[in-house]
Amino acid sequence: MGRVANQSMTTIVSSYIGVVIGYINLLFLFPKFLSPDQIGLFKAVQSVAMVMVPFAQMGLNNTLVKYFSAFNKKPGGKHSFLTMMLIWGMSSYLIFLFIFSIFREPLSQLFAANAPEVIQYFNLVLILVLVSTINGIMDAYSRSLLKILAPNFIRDIILRLMTTVIILLYAGEYITFDDMIMSLAVIYAMSLIILAGYLGFLGEVKLKRSIRFPEGVTFRNILNFSLFSVVGAGGSIIVLSIDTVMVTTMLGLEAVGIYTIVFFIALVIELPKRAVSQIASPMIANHFEYGRLDMIGDFYKKAANNQLLFGSLIFIGIMTSLDQLFLLIPNGAVYATGKTVVLLIAISRIIDMMTSVNSEIITMSKHYRFNVVLLATLAILTVVNNIWLIPIYGIDGAAGATLLTYVIFNAIKLWFVWYKFKIHPFSKPMVGSFLLFLGLWFGGSFLEFGFGPIIEILLRSLIVAVIFAGIVIGFKLSPEGRGFIEELLQKAKIRKN
Repeated sequence: MGRVANQSMTTIVSSYIGVVIGYINLLFLFPKFLSPDQIGLFKAVQSVAMVMVPFAQMGLNNTLVKYFSAFNKKPGGKHSFLTMMLIWGMSSYLIFLFIFSIFREPLSQLFAANAPEVIQYFNLVLILVLVSTINGIMDAYSRSLLKILAPNFIRDIILRLMTTVIILLYAGEYITFDDMIMSLAVIYAMSLIILAGYLGFLGEVKLKRSIRFPEGVTFRNILNFSLFSVVGAGGSIIVLSIDTVMVTTMLGLEAVGIYTIVFFIALVIELPKRAVSQIASPMIANHFEYGRLDMIGDFYKKAANNQLLFGSLIFIGIMTSLDQLFLLIPNGAVYATGKTVVLLIAISRIIDMMTSVNSEIITMSKHYRFNVVLLATLAILTVVNNIWLIPIYGIDGAAGATLLTYVIFNAIKLWFVWYKFKIHPFSKPMVGSFLLFLGLWFGGSFLEFGFGPIIEILLRSLIVAVIFAGIVIGFKLSPEGRGFIEELLQKAKIRKN
């Protein structure tokens, strides 16, 4: 876990810098300069594109991670593999483009009633899908090289800073709102260029004319895995993102604008999981390659405990200061109607982190087909839940459908990993971490000092963080967490080794 911990902790810091930028964008600049309808349209265009990306990408990101170790055993093998993935990615996008042209009109009808503005940006959606398809391959290649810091920095910081720029340009009336939306193509393309340039600078981007398959791996193996992966990836993106698209089509742009803001407040809770997951997939694939199931089981437990610890700290920080946060948001009363969404999404993320890297274990094992079938089934369940709950409860119904799906999804994955590999994510330290989570959540609800929102948020966050750090260090709930906290304290010259 040491290598993972070092990169993951650094990634978390980078991610939180991105969160600060994201908070400034979504919680202050967007509400100040855009109406809920405009925020909804800006988000809807990106969400529609992201739902389509897995079908254009044909599961190639997972395929690259899955077979990278096998190709990398021979000199130049990784470069020929990257070449094949890029050619395959462009080919699959052309197939997607043809299919989209057939279903463009029926798709337009879905948005015609409540969000017709989305339809005029379908060409932009196609551009975003193309760039994201190639970017996903490059990102997976970088992760397979265990180079996760630069891709995260580009996605979490540079991408958001460029978003800040276009918001300010719009606020200063240098560009129109239409220009602001169209500039998404430039932002996404710049992110891809920077990532490709970084890998090229490291000498890792070398295209090969000939492609040699390693022993035991055939084109048919890769094709079968990719075809299964596209179903799984499509199901996964539907489980994770279809709520935004369905809120758009069923409730309109204003509702999705509010949903976007409150959803993001809760979404930051899963940052520890994102950091671990990006390095976990290639490591788990490598462990399976060499039959190291005991190391996978050990990682499974440690990842669950660390994700719960740091996820719960963010959860408590958000929930204890939620009212004060809405006071700081421009037109906060409008967005405060989504408080329940924050709670439901936050709980769903805590559940997901407690169950650790079960998706990565299944996907990188020989049982990856089960994950595909499960994701496809749950995708249907997610759509049904949203159709059922959104008309009754509005955006709260969309969040409730997400929580219900997460509970079912993770329960089944937990059972399957135990049934096939006899490993689980639970440990004695995790019991202590969960009790710490409940105790701080309950105790934090009584914190109130009567100051203004900024001072109130800072005081509550400081008290929770100090108690959290003291208990983690004192009770040795996590060696990795303790080391990270002590390192931060040392750098801040508060504590000396």
